[in-house]
Amino acid sequence: MTTIAAARKGKKICIGSDSLTLFGNRKEKNCQISSRKDKIIKYQSMYLGFSGSAAWSEVLSDYFKNLKIKYGLDNVDSIYLEMLRLHKTLKEKYFLTSQQGNDDIFESSEHLILLINSKGIFEVDWMRNVREYSQIAAIGSGDEYALGAMKVVYEQESDPKIIVKKGLEAAAKFDQKTELPAFYRMLTLS
Repeated sequence: MTTIAAARKGKKICIGSDSLTLFGNRKEKNCQISSRKDKIIKYQSMYLGFSGSAAWSEVLSDYFKNLKIKYGLDNVDSIYLEMLRLHKTLKEKYFLTSQQGNDDIFESSEHLILLINSKGIFEVDWMRNVREYSQIAAIGSGDEYALGAMKVVYEQESDPKIIVKKGLEAAAKFDQKTELPAFYRMLTLS
């Protein structure tokens, strides 16, 4: 899997990802082998980090490269509506096969997304629920370690990149599916 983390401090916001990709039991460090440098996609003035199958890299890059929308993805409602359109496209164009659990009442999109834009930090879960965070957020296999470390340093640290870095370092230390180096993207809030 992977770990994606984000932090907001003052007018700055940062998102970061680890560099490990798993293909079954085979590890691939994105910085060493793959042509893809990280798990963060730029779309307009926002960055999206994703967790799930290794195939999401190409699928989401292609989807957002071809997306032509006139509204901003800058609040819970607009992000939710776009995730509904994404799910429909995943099934029709990219042949998504959703793996439903017995308790699921909605079809899963089979990925997690953490995104930052000029309005803040947003998470999209498997069922397309969208949450907005005011300080820190993390997704993926090392999310609990990242969140714990970021919470510890949040009050004393003013740079969101350092907060995210500490989170990803903790995740890499304790989660076997997260490895450094990490990649970071920064934005200024409006």
